[in-house]
Amino acid sequence: SQLQRVLDGDNTLLKRCGIETDFPKTLCLFYACDAKNTLEQLALDILYKLEEKSLHLPKVADVNSSLEINLGVVKASLEAAVKSGTRSPATVASQLIAGLDSALRVFSKVGIHGINIMLDELDQLAPEINFGHFMKIVHETLTNKKLRSITFIFAGQQGVYTRLIRDDPSFERIVRHIPLSILDADALNYVLQYAANKAAPPFRIAGQAKALILSLSSGYPYILHLLGDASFWEMENETILNQKDVLSGIESILQSDKREKYLALFKELPKNERIVIMTLSEYVTGNIPAEIPYTWLAEKIGDQIDNADLIDAAIDSLVQKGLLVLKKEKTHCMFAEELFRVFMTLIQMEQRELRLRRVEKERKERLTKAQEVEIMKAIRYGDIDPEGLKRLSDAERREVITEIRRYFVGAGYTTSWEEDEFIEYGENLPVYRE
Repeated sequence: SQLQRVLDGDNTLLKRCGIETDFPKTLCLFYACDAKNTLEQLALDILYKLEEKSLHLPKVADVNSSLEINLGVVKASLEAAVKSGTRSPATVASQLIAGLDSALRVFSKVGIHGINIMLDELDQLAPEINFGHFMKIVHETLTNKKLRSITFIFAGQQGVYTRLIRDDPSFERIVRHIPLSILDADALNYVLQYAANKAAPPFRIAGQAKALILSLSSGYPYILHLLGDASFWEMENETILNQKDVLSGIESILQSDKREKYLALFKELPKNERIVIMTLSEYVTGNIPAEIPYTWLAEKIGDQIDNADLIDAAIDSLVQKGLLVLKKEKTHCMFAEELFRVFMTLIQMEQRELRLRRVEKERKERLTKAQEVEIMKAIRYGDIDPEGLKRLSDAERREVITEIRRYFVGAGYTTSWEEDEFIEYGENLPVYRE
């Protein structure tokens, strides 16, 4: 994001870093990928984003109308390809570059001499579209056309770079890979304190509240921002952010922003990996983030996965996907995102609560049915005068019936039923015995 700001003409970062240089004025686009993207749809969406961004350009000559005309044929071809899915990666790459080239020629009229496209969440792309190979073709096409001012920034979670090289080994040659390390405690604390001091009015963050935010952020800036922002909006006292505000903020996040993403992430995992995640989230600790002993996991998970090699394979896969981290010479497991562990723990609590409610509802329904049967028997055999009940007021009648029900419950007149011993964690998810 900072690099795109620089390309867009904001030199604040360059000045702070003591870098004296200028970049050509560049139009910057941002696009977040998802699992449903095809190459055709991806290319088409980029061109639509380009048109949308052009609406904010200075109204010079006929820029917008020229762009619409220039992109019209390319978009029509890609739209047809989206419906039929018949284009080869080389054809899609050529059409995308043709559209970008045409747009750049139009933008040059208003002093814009470059286009930068940031593609975020590359890890969400389906493996079968072979994105690494596609970008190699895009790169070669740009090079052949001498379009060096059309550039890309890619971002994705841990493991995506390795996957793209696996798609096409030359991907390593055409990009500069910059791993983004997580922030240390001092840097995280600085960001929180900066935000508190710059707020209007400024406020203080209580020690417990700050410790909770820092430990749950796992060093990730976006989680720090998410937690801090959610907690800020829950503040009851504008002069201090306390632990209660943070807990309320966490609750709102896990019920909205993160819920769908975390559930989708969990459901996409193979069965053994889901079992490992659910088991790890049952670990009880007073420390955040939680370091979970491998020995505890192996013992706890034994009735679900009784093969140590399968457990190790599931853990290794989760580490490769960036969901788990191994600590202390691989004797302990940690969630890469501690907030994910908290979410999975809360999901289990939710499921247990729902189960208890269901059991209680079934109990009441069954007891009520049994009582009604016995009451009807009593009325039928004359133990209760139905005409007498009719003469009572509604309140008196309810009181009599309540007393009758209490009698039958006390006398043991209930139907028998078996308690369900399992919790279902959604469709096609593992089943855990209480």
